[in-house]
Amino acid sequence: MNRRTILAQLGAITGVTSLAGCTDGLETLEETTDQLAGDAEEAVNETTSDLERPPGADLEVDDETVIVISLDPGTAGVKCGPIEGDDPLEELNESEQAATAVGETIEDCSADVIVAVSEGGNVEVIEQR
Repeated sequence: MNRRTILAQLGAITGVTSLAGCTDGLETLEETTDQLAGDAEEAVNETTSDLERPPGADLEVDDETVIVISLDPGTAGVKCGPIEGDDPLEELNESEQAATAVGETIEDCSADVIVAVSEGGNVEVIEQR
């Protein structure tokens, strides 16, 4: 073997070894990236699971009659008039001036406001007259 062949072979071996080192580094980088992506997704899910969308509904209001056209996700129902007690969900469920499903009608609604109540008990004015 001549000197040129030996140097070429040593270069090839060194290059393969370097390439193998890069491959290991890439695998480690991919694993770390996957782990970080999983951790970030978990953190976002934990944060957003505690958030609640405001209640809302589409209504058809004609004089003193209110028809519930649709309820937003997480909305328990709507009530004619403001919430007066400490428990909006209880008041919603016990009031004769409330609707908790699409298609329900509230008759004789002469109050100045109609409110929506979320499943978590949050209240939002959705109609003001």
